[in-house]
Amino acid sequence: MDDIKTRITSTTRSICKSAIGPENIFPQFKPLLEAAPIVYAEDLPREVLANRIENATQPPLPYRLQDQYDRGQEHGPIEVISMENAYLRASFYPGLGGRLISLVDKADDRELLFDNPVLRFANLGIRGAWFSGGIEWNPGIFGHSPQSCAPVYVATVSVRDGQLLRMYEFDRKLQSIWQVDVYLPDHSRQLWVHVRIRNPNDHPIPYYWWTNIAVPQRARTRVLARVHKAVSHGMDHSVVNVDYPYVRGEDISYPTNLEGAASLFFLREISERPWIASVDADGRGILHCSTQALCGRKYWAYGSRQGSKNWMDFLSLPGKGDYIEIQAGITPTQTQTRPIAARDSLEWTECLMPLRLDPAHAHHDNYQVACDAAAAFMHAQISEESLKATHQFLSTHTEDPIESFLHHGTGWGHLHEKLTGSRIPGLVFEADTLEEERPWYELLNTGQFLSGTLAQDPESWCVSAEWRAAIGKSMTSNGATWLHHLHLGVMEFENEVLGAAVEHFSKSVALKENVHAYRNLALVYRLQGQWHLAAANYQKAWRLSPCVELAVEIAQFYQQRDHLEATRDFISALPHRYRSHERIQLVAAALALEDGEGQRVREILLKQDFRTIREGETVLTDLWFASHVTAAQKRLRRELAIDEAQRIRRQNPPPARLDFRLD
Repeated sequence: MDDIKTRITSTTRSICKSAIGPENIFPQFKPLLEAAPIVYAEDLPREVLANRIENATQPPLPYRLQDQYDRGQEHGPIEVISMENAYLRASFYPGLGGRLISLVDKADDRELLFDNPVLRFANLGIRGAWFSGGIEWNPGIFGHSPQSCAPVYVATVSVRDGQLLRMYEFDRKLQSIWQVDVYLPDHSRQLWVHVRIRNPNDHPIPYYWWTNIAVPQRARTRVLARVHKAVSHGMDHSVVNVDYPYVRGEDISYPTNLEGAASLFFLREISERPWIASVDADGRGILHCSTQALCGRKYWAYGSRQGSKNWMDFLSLPGKGDYIEIQAGITPTQTQTRPIAARDSLEWTECLMPLRLDPAHAHHDNYQVACDAAAAFMHAQISEESLKATHQFLSTHTEDPIESFLHHGTGWGHLHEKLTGSRIPGLVFEADTLEEERPWYELLNTGQFLSGTLAQDPESWCVSAEWRAAIGKSMTSNGATWLHHLHLGVMEFENEVLGAAVEHFSKSVALKENVHAYRNLALVYRLQGQWHLAAANYQKAWRLSPCVELAVEIAQFYQQRDHLEATRDFISALPHRYRSHERIQLVAAALALEDGEGQRVREILLKQDFRTIREGETVLTDLWFASHVTAAQKRLRRELAIDEAQRIRRQNPPPARLDFRLD
């Protein structure tokens, strides 16, 4: 067994999976997103406040939303790339962000990660769709990566004693490149990961990175890490100091002792190697350590409430989805970024290893004793010298040429190279494009959008200054089309220059009526409080393209303006396939509540499968409780006092499938 050399193979696994569906055709603009200000306590350590993020809401543009996934489960193959030696087998999803979905300790035939038995999407990502399990690479901006459910490049690179598995992609938000080189030497009991972030821009960028490691949550799962101080980022977006591991007498290093969801960051002594671990009842588990550039450590758990359990089941199968995450990042907390200078890069090395501790040590009442045992195990496996040597070795190979491709990513990196005239050493971004990238190739290659592109709706958006200049150059050389003005309007709207956005959208529809310009005009007027103009442009957009995405937006617009009759009329005129959409049904439930029809509200809630509920969103339980309060008020023919309403809520708990509350 010890003689088995490391091999990398491309294969498939059979799994029950949901369909991701097409991307949303409409851009989602920053000015219209509901802000989620992050509130920092005054007594936080200085290191937590450096380069802090002020708003937890991250706009998705230039990416489009992935909100058309379903909840169905069909058995079928999914592409997997495997890296294996005598001791470890790592499996990756190249079509889903390069997720390391499984890491098996072959000596014990033991899965070290939470390998979700199904592939099921939910509304937790920046673009919507996200799934639980494995190790997720989160580059660029706060939150789950825009590329979590998108293809990435995967290739092999030859080194002196084997091969690296290289995963990489171009990030369109910050116009940067992330690269993950995975290394598993022939006789290694550790999996090595080297990450390099490149900023090819002429200006610094505020960068975010967290490696999120999902591990099974069992009755005696425990999280171990050196903790000098601990900080919590709550569901209410507050950042405060907290005690750890004991909170109100409970040892919360055991996730099952948590009531609600917890997002805990561990601040350590700078001199110590960054590490974090998870162990089970037998003292077995996984340990992650790194070089100093990956300084942050976090542990996330859903908690033990009904809503917590519902989320884990919702992302998997009933009773099969319990997990926690141990995480590592380039800043002390996730509400911070790290600047990367112009034309500079940032890199570090991570190491994953099976952890074996004496259960008596792993679960010692003295948390420090348990941490000492884990640290001793780590140092016995990986000395400081070997960590530094491996980091140096991997650093020297980051620009080595690709040997062969195992999976292909997008063409946006190639487009950026062509746009800027700057190549990225060691990486190959291909010119073969998907449909959504083709118009931008035309613009760069011919100086204009070709007739085929002008005859159809756009399938992608660009909002950077470089693309704005390219469109301006095209207009000067070849004249403006409806599509030039539409794209410029999108750029102006995203940058909150509303007057210029209206001007470009108006010119776009003057040259050719199109649903996007009318819809975007409606959004601008909506933002400005010009409700009549917003409604008029929505009607024009609806006439051109009565699609379900627009139906949801218009119904919510009428509801938010308290145009109840207009809302009813619009919904009643919709075809059944649109009227049954969950977000339309939530509008219908709100209308029923306005009419005092509590029973009708509950009927709507109980018959619907709500696939797009957002983490932290409580609309389902809010409607459930309100329906009972409304019914009681209707029965008693009077308003309820506060204590009466609270009693009604306690007496009528929501069904588990509707309860997504986390705090």
